Amino acid sequence: FMSRVVRFFPPLVTGTVITSIGLSLFPVAVNWAGGGSAAAQFGSPMYLAIAALVLATILLINRFMRGFWVNISVLIGMALGYILSGALGMVDLNGIGLAPWFQVVTPLHFGMPEFHLAPILSMCLVVVIIFVESTGMFLALGKITGQEVTPRMLRRGLLCDAGASFLAGFFNTFTHSSFAQNIGLVQMTGVRCRSVTIMAGVFLITLSLLPKAAYLVASIPPAVLGGAAIAMFGMVAATGIKILQEADIADRRNQLLVAVSIGMGLIPVVRPEFFAHLPLWMGPITHSGIAMAAVSAVSLNLLFNVLGGAGRAAMSGHVHQH
Repeated sequence: FMSRVVRFFPPLVTGTVITSIGLSLFPVAVNWAGGGSAAAQFGSPMYLAIAALVLATILLINRFMRGFWVNISVLIGMALGYILSGALGMVDLNGIGLAPWFQVVTPLHFGMPEFHLAPILSMCLVVVIIFVESTGMFLALGKITGQEVTPRMLRRGLLCDAGASFLAGFFNTFTHSSFAQNIGLVQMTGVRCRSVTIMAGVFLITLSLLPKAAYLVASIPPAVLGGAAIAMFGMVAATGIKILQEADIADRRNQLLVAVSIGMGLIPVVRPEFFAHLPLWMGPITHSGIAMAAVSAVSLNLLFNVLGGAGRAAMSGHVHQH
């Protein structure tokens, strides 16, 4: 069923959702650049300088270099930021000696699963919202890579999300969703090869078996991540704006759709407690800026461009339009 909703995502809706994805991620980037939420001196000049160094390195490489160096500009920027952080004593490696070299994750570590109707229904709602978010991300990647996202491809992507969530329960972790930050990374680096993604998955599985290596990766200071994230998350928003150029954005109703949908998507970002008094079962929607923007954009597109004979062009000119 979810794979068939692609027809409800014309460029107008897709561009709005992707722009909202980028904007909703920006608080994360800013929080990292300031040193992280746990930093005693959040926003200190030292944290800002490191984030600025990483960002400046990425920008300069993209300006003055070509090819392979541009592809690894984010990696180079983060490496320089990590080295500087280590020199300033900001990298904590004290616990790495206590971590074992090899350790296997024990399935069902907390006991056998129990099944109760209320949490099952709640998790089903969460998964539906995750699928809505993932659909927007898949379409964004399709635009970035120039690949037409067919219902079959979308179905396969959602099956991977579902399969990962199913396995997550056995390995003592939470329901999985697509990682929106990687959209910006694909746009920044230009690396679009599927084998790279496969190797990244193998690398992450290996890290789960090698606690010392995982500890080393986890020791990257938030300020280093923040410098790279500002560029990557901004690229996600820029991709959404680019897609909106394919839609009839001069139409007043379409402008209203974009304005209201982005505004709805920013509510959980600006004031997370805004919907605090609504029923808890609505939390997966109201606490997700991406879900809020997607639901709003799809609904308003149906209202303005589909229902009442306002023209089914908005539906026929969906994400495959070029």
